[in-house]
Amino acid sequence: MGGKSILIDLVGGPYRFTGLSKIQHKAILERFGELCITDSPQKKNVVVTRVFHAPGQEFKIVDTRGWEMEIDFDFAPDYLNMAGLRFMARIEFEPLISAAFWTPDEENILNTSAFENLFRTIVAYRIVELGGLLLHSAGMTDGKQAWLFIGRSNAGKSTISRLGLNAGLSVLSDDMNAVFPNKNGDGFVTEQLPFAGDLGQTTGTRSHYPVHGIYQLKKGKNNQLDEVSPSDRLAMMMVCAPFINTNPYHYGKLLTNLSHLRDQVPGVQLTFNVNGGFEDLLNRKIWMN
Repeated sequence: MGGKSILIDLVGGPYRFTGLSKIQHKAILERFGELCITDSPQKKNVVVTRVFHAPGQEFKIVDTRGWEMEIDFDFAPDYLNMAGLRFMARIEFEPLISAAFWTPDEENILNTSAFENLFRTIVAYRIVELGGLLLHSAGMTDGKQAWLFIGRSNAGKSTISRLGLNAGLSVLSDDMNAVFPNKNGDGFVTEQLPFAGDLGQTTGTRSHYPVHGIYQLKKGKNNQLDEVSPSDRLAMMMVCAPFINTNPYHYGKLLTNLSHLRDQVPGVQLTFNVNGGFEDLLNRKIWMN
């Protein structure tokens, strides 16, 4: 499509996108600005995505009023194909993760969420390769440690993120958070990603924070912690591991990583009142089971 490229520095990367037009390059640079770094062919361990132009008439016209992005996946042992609104993509896993992305969009490359959903998918698979995972979760920190809050849609991730902001905590994301093993292999850390939900993108930080606990969200009258069985903890985290939890060829690796996370980071159910006060429970020692 074009001769421009951009390099985005995130956990598991950096991630290079090549073949961009000037208009696409400008749009992506504005979206991921502070994460974009000086590109160089000599950089190692780069995850490369090639961007190609696809004729607009090849894509079905969709009335997007009240429509939510849905992506079709075709899984195979060594690759996966993706298709959605005005895009197609292919991710290959051998010998290193790489991808190809076809779209007719120029200035609108970010408007349909196609680019970001592809980027999220690539990051998810890359992090699993490194022993971690991407969790559909809200993440908060006090600058020293982090807490992750998981749950199905409408469990309250954005709500508790707003409550956390009001309580003086920093929100890493109210939608997606990366967790991966620390250098000693005896715990997990999290790093902020540029993937936000209803709350929108918050002030960026490149720091790693040790994960103190993982909390399954439930709205209720009182703020309280309740024990969750190991099997239920694992099942809920699997539900909250998007993009990979439906891929039969990568399920085993994901399950291994989730089991390590469950065994090294404590977790409980957090019932929280939508008027706040849950933060008083966060520094309590929570049990391993």
